Amino acid sequence: MANAVPPELPAFLSDYLDTLTASTRSGYCIDLRLFFAFLKDHREALAGIEPSAIPFSVLPSVSAGEISSFLDSLSATKTARGRARKLSSIRSMYRYYVRSGLLRTDPSREVPLPKIPEREVTHLKDTRVQELLQKADEGDGLTRSQQYFHDKTGSRDLAILSLLVGTGIRTRECAALNLADVDLEHKTLRVERKTGTVLLSLDRRSIEALTAYLPDRNRLPTLPGSENALFLSLQNRRICVRAIEKLVRKYGELTGGSLTPRDLRATFGVNLLTSSGDPKKVAAALGHGDDHTARRNAAVIKRTLSGEKGEGVPRAFVRKKILPETDDTAP
Repeated sequence: MANAVPPELPAFLSDYLDTLTASTRSGYCIDLRLFFAFLKDHREALAGIEPSAIPFSVLPSVSAGEISSFLDSLSATKTARGRARKLSSIRSMYRYYVRSGLLRTDPSREVPLPKIPEREVTHLKDTRVQELLQKADEGDGLTRSQQYFHDKTGSRDLAILSLLVGTGIRTRECAALNLADVDLEHKTLRVERKTGTVLLSLDRRSIEALTAYLPDRNRLPTLPGSENALFLSLQNRRICVRAIEKLVRKYGELTGGSLTPRDLRATFGVNLLTSSGDPKKVAAALGHGDDHTARRNAAVIKRTLSGEKGEGVPRAFVRKKILPETDDTAP
């Protein structure tokens, strides 16, 4: 059943909004509400009608200049990143109607994205990585309540952290892993990405952590639908992305400050880039569509590390036509 279009938006958006996931729909509705409110405020023909009654004929009449003016009107309250997201929402809407054959042109494509300041790239030193893994292994510094749960999940937590920092996989990729994806004999991990299936080489620390965890995992009962999941929650169902994020944050606080899974992924990428000097290799290993992010990281490394060698965080290499075979022995 189609979801109702919010009254602050034109009713004709119904088909387009139904193509979006719930979370994307929510964000895009907020962005598009601001856009159509701007059009109402700046067009006399729209001043006297309700937002839901705005006709479809408005879309082909919008110019790139109007979209730019809309973004400029947000400068006082929205960051460049926030304005860029608004433009992305408008582009998505126009792209849908162009592809559907209802529009012939897309003015949003003529509007450049606001320049977004680059974020510094997190680079954990190996000493902190070692401390992070040790905390997950031993549970030092946890509260009594946390220690109780650690007795049940310690080997799982160590395996998750080892994979995040040792392979650079995304949180959602980690949550989606199945038991059959782990091949300890060949030291590989199969990961499903948007671009297809890839094999990552496992470093020594990941192999040791998985070897310790798998017997514990195989003893656990599972709820229907989670029988094949590699990592389970305390409720014996497939672990979710948010639980992994909370896990990383918990152990990060024990080692000197806030941490996110993205920090561990970036640490892997920075060290692979520092050791290889090849942005394309990093882009392939991390599953990026291009090497722009890795090139950006390279510039940040020069500024933040003053040319120092990486700390030796374990690395994984994508095999089979993505990266060449290489020695995967961990330091």
